Amino acid sequence: MAETSSNQHPHGDVFAFVPHKNFACDSFAPNLAAFCDRIHYHGPLEPTMEVLRALHFHFVLTFPFENLSIHGLPHYQPPPGGEPVSVDPAVIEQKLLLQGRGGYCFEMNQYFSVVLRAIGFTVATKSARVLWQFEAGYARPRSHLVTLVSFGGDDVYLCDVSFGGNSPPMPLQLHSAAPQESVYDTYRVVDMPSPPYPAHHKLLQIRRNDPINKRPAETAAPEWLDMYFFDTHELSTVADWEQANFQVCVQANTLFTAHLLVGFTTLHGRVVLFDNKFLVKQFVDGGSAASTTRQVGGREFVVHDPLRRSEAASAVESTDQRFPFAVVNEQEVTSREAFVALLREQFHVTVPDEAVSALRLPGASW
Repeated sequence: MAETSSNQHPHGDVFAFVPHKNFACDSFAPNLAAFCDRIHYHGPLEPTMEVLRALHFHFVLTFPFENLSIHGLPHYQPPPGGEPVSVDPAVIEQKLLLQGRGGYCFEMNQYFSVVLRAIGFTVATKSARVLWQFEAGYARPRSHLVTLVSFGGDDVYLCDVSFGGNSPPMPLQLHSAAPQESVYDTYRVVDMPSPPYPAHHKLLQIRRNDPINKRPAETAAPEWLDMYFFDTHELSTVADWEQANFQVCVQANTLFTAHLLVGFTTLHGRVVLFDNKFLVKQFVDGGSAASTTRQVGGREFVVHDPLRRSEAASAVESTDQRFPFAVVNEQEVTSREAFVALLREQFHVTVPDEAVSALRLPGASW
């Protein structure tokens, strides 16, 4: 896994790779064959836009966003209490590929960047400040990790396969403020206000295609909602992620330690578990995000990249041209048995029988 020097790329050190003293990130070679088998991708592995889109979509269709390791479902031999979830790519690979699990941004976005780099993409990772569902006007720590992929010049894409139930299903153009539509939601990447932020600070926003989280005053077009922002010129390293990861998964009363979060994207919508509240969101006409699918092990997987509107329009039609969702199921999880069944059946998380008793669900009375 070679470093990218400043004389090889116009972005210079912004796209350099910095090794870490504790993890063999500079020499770790992901098992690309096992990865492709896990996500049911059997296409070419070359640094092209078509491959990037396909890998991104297959990734979010395979791995759930989840913080279960913090709430009693370890994926490796548990160290002494108070230790954070590992961000070592070798440990993450075992968790994702062999143990039937997902993860959160410091795990999945990092591993996705390792895979892309091994294929030959020019990759940079950035630390982001999350604004989603936080009150405006307050400073936020760098508690999220994203990936940038460059094809040279301003042809740069934001890849985020791990932002809960709002993860973009496709790479997003970094240097375009125009709305970027998917069959799930619509996104855009805009500059942060200047001042106080320099022009190289980018903000990701979402316009929901479903009624969840709409503001009470919203009566017409859906509002653009802030997700997170980041500095495209900042050199973010594993040492930064290690510190941020420690804070989000060990420090008391963070979002991750206070709440259980699981989100999964399917061809028919999204499923979300927030503590003991379970939501199923599907396309209003019962359609699918893909016009061509195949069955593998009882699950549907996409055969080609279906993310462009023209390719998906025949499968999902909408009178307002936005492929809206509807909440078709909202329920409270009332037992440990129901909780485990949801994880296994709706989110495709492997939960060993011997680990069931250790699972903790905030908000549950059992």
